[in-house]
Amino acid sequence: YALTLHPRTLELLDELGPGPEIVQQGVRIDSVLFYEDATPRTELRLTELPGKFPFALVLPQSALERTLESHLRDLGVSVRWNERLVGLRSERGLPVAEVGRLAPQPVGGSPGQTEWRVESTYELRPHFLVAADGIHSPVRELLKIDYEAVGEPESYGVFEFECDTYREPQARVVFDRETASVLWPLPRDRCRWSFQLQEPADLPGARAKDRQPVHVGARSFWPLNEQLLSRLIERRAPWFQCSRGDMLWSTAVHFEQRLAARFGRGHVWLTGDAAHQTGPVGVQSMNVALREGRELVDRMVDILNDTASLDALESYNDERIGQGKDNVRVFLKEHPDMAADIDQRLREVLLPKPSPAKDKPIDSEATDSQVEPETVEIP
Repeated sequence: YALTLHPRTLELLDELGPGPEIVQQGVRIDSVLFYEDATPRTELRLTELPGKFPFALVLPQSALERTLESHLRDLGVSVRWNERLVGLRSERGLPVAEVGRLAPQPVGGSPGQTEWRVESTYELRPHFLVAADGIHSPVRELLKIDYEAVGEPESYGVFEFECDTYREPQARVVFDRETASVLWPLPRDRCRWSFQLQEPADLPGARAKDRQPVHVGARSFWPLNEQLLSRLIERRAPWFQCSRGDMLWSTAVHFEQRLAARFGRGHVWLTGDAAHQTGPVGVQSMNVALREGRELVDRMVDILNDTASLDALESYNDERIGQGKDNVRVFLKEHPDMAADIDQRLREVLLPKPSPAKDKPIDSEATDSQVEPETVEIP
């Protein structure tokens, strides 16, 4: 679902190489307009931010991944898709990872029905293992690190559809007393609404008779109907006027605001949703994860070059936990004054910060599957 890159993230991608190509593909967001109910209350003009990229960029995650993979290929680094960690142990203090190669296998007696299963395995013995393996991280579970709730769970209805009449370089965030919703313009005359849902009034049953699940890989999504979209727009964003074209996709998404008790230990570390999850309004998770990955690898390189000790990763742990708690508080919904300090909070999140000049590619996250990891504790 991730689609928006912060100015600070664009600075990072520019340093690593693919920044210009990424900017060319996306849609610029020059400002964010905040509503209280149907009334516009404040605007954050990103064009006033200092730095090379005084804007955010909307680019679907699939397009970003393709560009990053192409850049890695140019550097001589291949991304191994359809693989999954199935075991993890420690030898002489270093991780040994058992990796499973996945292949589609027939399921039951239904023709054409398949699921991804491990076909073969091999071992990796790296100096460090970085787990960007999602909210159900097998690595985090193997490390026995708690994934603690730091806020209330939230459900969102996400709708992506054609709309050739909304072409403003602006995102819009709507707060009311109980919900937050956000509108993003997309490339090719499309847009996306994410509406926080209030159960049971807004969230339809998962298996309504008039809908069929959409299968993407090993996952199934239950699309939401257009009547719900129309009702939510009428109730929360009556100012949104759009001649809607085809509904490209829609689904209900559940977010749990969580933070790992630790970001790793020794030679095994977590990043991204494996370490933290927030709601979608602040578009934090992917942006924070990319910057974490850069910082983490820089420290690991220093350790391997004997210019730092493992304590450098302990300080990384302390800093990221503190930042994770701050990320949960960035978008405030308790207001009547639209949170007077929201402008400053957003600037702290969006502004570029200087990064070291080391350019180290990071391996890709493995494909999701139903494979259960071998339960081996790593000290």
